[in-house]
Amino acid sequence: MERLHFGTRARQKARIKRAWLYAWIVTVVAAAAGIPGSGNALGFFDTLTGTADAGVLSAASTAVGPSEVAGFRGEFHKRRHEHVHVPKMPADWTEAEIIETIYAAAGEFGLAPSYLLGVAQCESTLNPLAYNSGGPGYHGLFQFDYMTWAEFGYGDIYDPPAQARTAAELLALGHVSRWPNCA
Repeated sequence: MERLHFGTRARQKARIKRAWLYAWIVTVVAAAAGIPGSGNALGFFDTLTGTADAGVLSAASTAVGPSEVAGFRGEFHKRRHEHVHVPKMPADWTEAEIIETIYAAAGEFGLAPSYLLGVAQCESTLNPLAYNSGGPGYHGLFQFDYMTWAEFGYGDIYDPPAQARTAAELLALGHVSRWPNCA
């Protein structure tokens, strides 16, 4: 039988598929082991695969509850996990709801609502599903990367209230350098 030769593009696609599969497996194992922050990656895979509604991966992301994460990350996160809500899918948000959420977060942390709204407009044009592949990859309204989100965020990285509250709190604490082009 003749040996098959595949083009560069086909080999590259196969490598990318394998890398995603390995990353997904590692993420599921990490969530099952209770490693904090692994639920964020599961939410990302849910979003990519379209299984977020079915909750296929989301069940594993609850391996670590808010109290365990708060105890692990300290006082900064305890306040945030007291505000628990059931998020809507980012695609279901209207622009008016996003603006209202940003204004509420700004008021909660003592920021000017127009300032926080301006940062979100600059970063994502108010698109809660915005994704920028530059660098480590930036996600959501305020363009968080997974490392920053694991340290300061909570819940799904694409959840508008979680993004708005996290960004407002970081800006109120003086972390303006996290948004060098917009803040």
